[in-house]
Amino acid sequence: HIGELVDPVEAVQLTDLGATVMTVPVAAAVVGTGMTSGRAAMLVAGDHALRTGASAREQLADALERRRGRRGVETAREALPLLDHRHESPGETLTHDALRVRGWRLVPQVPVVVNGRARRIDLGVEGERVAIEYDGRLKYTSGAVLLEEKSREDDLREIGWQFVRVVSDDLDDPQQLDARVRAAGEGAGRGRGRDAEGPSGPAHSGPGAPWGRRADGRG
Repeated sequence: HIGELVDPVEAVQLTDLGATVMTVPVAAAVVGTGMTSGRAAMLVAGDHALRTGASAREQLADALERRRGRRGVETAREALPLLDHRHESPGETLTHDALRVRGWRLVPQVPVVVNGRARRIDLGVEGERVAIEYDGRLKYTSGAVLLEEKSREDDLREIGWQFVRVVSDDLDDPQQLDARVRAAGEGAGRGRGRDAEGPSGPAHSGPGAPWGRRADGRG
C-alpha cells in the first residue's frame, strides 16, 4: 500500500521493457518480505542481501525501527539476529533454520584442510565432524563438478566426517531430518581420532551438549 510507505521511492527505467517501476531500498524490501511472508522468507531474503552486499545489518535494523508497531514487524525483528551472510543459497538458509528450531548449533561454511587441500562444508554441527550439505538442483552443473564433489566427500569421510545430504523435500519433514543428523553424530563419535586441520583444532571443537550438538539437550 503506497500510502503506508515509510521509505523513499525511486523510479527506475526498464528500457528493455519500455516501463518505469517504483522501487524502495533493499533493506525495506527485505523487512517488508518478512512482515508479509514470515520468518523463512525474511531469512532467505536477508541472507542474500547481506551476502551480496545489497544491504547491511544496520540498514535492516533501521528499516525495522521505522516500522515499529506495524503488523508483522515483530516476526521480521525476531529473524534479524539469525541472518548470516555465510549461507550461499536459500536451501542452506532454510536447512539451518529447520535444524536450529530443533536445537542444533550449526556453523556455515566450515573450512577443513585434508591432505593439504582446502575443503569447505555447507553446514557443520558445532564441535563435531558432521557435515550437512544442501543439494540444490543447480549444484552439479557438469560431470566434472560432480566428480570434484565426490572427491571432496571421500577426503572428508577418510578423516571421520559423516555426511547428511539434504534436498528441498527433506525440509517438509524436519523430524526425520533431525533423526538423520542425530544418527550422523553418533557415527562421527565412533570415528574420532583421525586428524584433520579445522578452524579450532582437529575436530573443529566448540561448546555444546553431548557431541556438541543440541542447544536444548533433547534427543
